[in-house]
Amino acid sequence: MHKYFPKRYTVSALAFLGFVVMFYLRTNLSIAVVAMTDGRNRTLENETYFEEAEFDWDSKETGVILSCFSYGYFLAPVGGLLAHKFGGATVFGLGILVTAFFTILSPILFRFNFYVFITARILEGALEAFSMAASAELFARWSPPEERARIITYSHTGIFLGTALNYPISGFVAHHFGWEYIFYVSGVVTIFWYMFWYMIVSNDPSQDKNITTAEQMYLKEKITYMGNEKVIIAHIHHQYSLYRAQILNYYF
Repeated sequence: MHKYFPKRYTVSALAFLGFVVMFYLRTNLSIAVVAMTDGRNRTLENETYFEEAEFDWDSKETGVILSCFSYGYFLAPVGGLLAHKFGGATVFGLGILVTAFFTILSPILFRFNFYVFITARILEGALEAFSMAASAELFARWSPPEERARIITYSHTGIFLGTALNYPISGFVAHHFGWEYIFYVSGVVTIFWYMFWYMIVSNDPSQDKNITTAEQMYLKEKITYMGNEKVIIAHIHHQYSLYRAQILNYYF
């Protein structure tokens, strides 16, 4: 029985929150685009008037906006190379952080130029793909084989929670504050998450200053790093599975 909370579980918990904000950033546009393209009734000083939608995109343009994020995911293998060179925790955190900055800038980019925003959205997809690939490197360093399935499964449940939380939160924010604040809120929340990630999580147990010697030795004994090539192959297989699920869900 541990008398302390193991550091590897702290890493897993923060990775879980990282996946929550990652998919919150990824899916918030699906709610924002409704508020951006639909007019609505507003009441001001007991007088109701109709507010025109700010953007008049057709269905083709809306489809491009909602799908372009996924194009960046084809660069996922690059994330595996970056994670091997700079560390899984570093790439995982920075990929999500830079995505948050692009998200905060989204209202400005929308109004500046349609194609500039599309380019930024593709870059966001690439950055989150880097983070997804880096998570494989991160877990390879921090999870012993007998706990790896449990740690990864727990962390990845953040994907589903982040997606589920987006709809009620973004809908509430859009209704009460305006669609721009969907991007501001998700971006700022992500920056707060990154502050904790940067201060607490290291790329490898051997680099961590707060881990106990006992846990450090335990992880060193148990973990045999499988190498960059296998990390990339595993991640490509994972991404293919996600794409296949998305395509089947779209058509059927």
